[in-house]
Amino acid sequence: MRKKLTESVLKNLEITGERYAVRDIELRGFSVRVGRSGTKSFYLDYRPKGAGRSVAATSLQLGTWPGVSVVDARALASAHKTRVVAGGNPSVERREAARAQTQAVTLRELLAEGGVYEKELLHRRLVNWKTALSSLRRNLEGVMALTPADMRRKDYADRITALNHAGKEGAATDFRKFANSFIEWCVNQGHVEHNVLAGWKLPPKTREQRVDEQEEENGRALEDWEIKAVWRAAERDRLRPVFGALVKTYLLTGFRRTEGARLKRSAITAAPNKKLGLTGERVEINARDAKNGFAHAVPMTEPLRAVVRAQPKTTSEFLFASPRTGKAMSGWTKMVARLQEASGVDFTLHDLRRTCRTRLSMLGVDNDIAELCIGHVRPDLERRYNKFTAWEARVEAFEKYNAHIMEIIGGPQGGKVIPLHAA
Repeated sequence: MRKKLTESVLKNLEITGERYAVRDIELRGFSVRVGRSGTKSFYLDYRPKGAGRSVAATSLQLGTWPGVSVVDARALASAHKTRVVAGGNPSVERREAARAQTQAVTLRELLAEGGVYEKELLHRRLVNWKTALSSLRRNLEGVMALTPADMRRKDYADRITALNHAGKEGAATDFRKFANSFIEWCVNQGHVEHNVLAGWKLPPKTREQRVDEQEEENGRALEDWEIKAVWRAAERDRLRPVFGALVKTYLLTGFRRTEGARLKRSAITAAPNKKLGLTGERVEINARDAKNGFAHAVPMTEPLRAVVRAQPKTTSEFLFASPRTGKAMSGWTKMVARLQEASGVDFTLHDLRRTCRTRLSMLGVDNDIAELCIGHVRPDLERRYNKFTAWEARVEAFEKYNAHIMEIIGGPQGGKVIPLHAA
């Protein structure tokens, strides 16, 4: 269809539910395309100078009516045709200009508080988004004025190497991981052409390094006397009694630190969960609060129920809220150090999780059941096809394990440990 394009013609173009074009009879290559929903967009079709008809025409969008008037769209099309006659290629020039503008954004702008990368991590609901941004901002502090395209592989490698040589292997590993994810995002957004950290490989560990790792193996399970000492010290912690209760909860449930600290009162429920096969009173960890992104539940045993009931009634949504802020508890270093001193036990909060998992095996709990008890998920393929949650076996396992802990500390729920029946 060919017409002289005017405001009146554009206004009266029919919406047919199909795409079609109306070409201008005055300016060759200038047209308006009507979409299925009725959008009316201006285009200029042209071939670069010297290209014959064997070369497909390039379509350059000029704007959408009525935001862009017919007069302005025709003038823009005419100007672009003049550029083509002079040997230019408006489509390529526009693309290059957009790329240059995108690549001119600095690291400071991208990693700013409330900036686009922070919004990206929040949109993806990344649990440790604060840690990721902190690592990137801290290690890239001296080069924030540069753009991602200015950064070379060596710029990242130097920072990773410096952390390793300073004995901060964990921080180096985290920065390499977070930087790699950030650069991949930059590639997808057009800020850089490729990931300069692609293919990065850590050097193989020497024999001495492997020996040192075995001698300094991170983490352990507590012995009987240590369990009793930590529990009693947690009960005597009058300065931060809520933290003491949280420590006992970690020992009874095997929760990860964040799972326990962010535990909400609403997480305690007895409503049946048919999807996961859960029944009875229990604590449910929301998938968004779990480190691995999978929902997790622990049955409410008598020892755990006693800890929960002893918590003060507050307006906070968190069961173990900070007495000072009412929000999720923080300030772990000082609180753990004080409890270490009071108990005489050198331990970490994650050691309590290791203790739970180790004791489950010591009590004869099946390995698969024990892994489910502490919120570990089955391997990918098995998880896709094996939907059996073994909830009754997990309830029995926690009853047995909590009775075992009470027997160690000499609590009111102590008594003879009853062996588990085969699941």
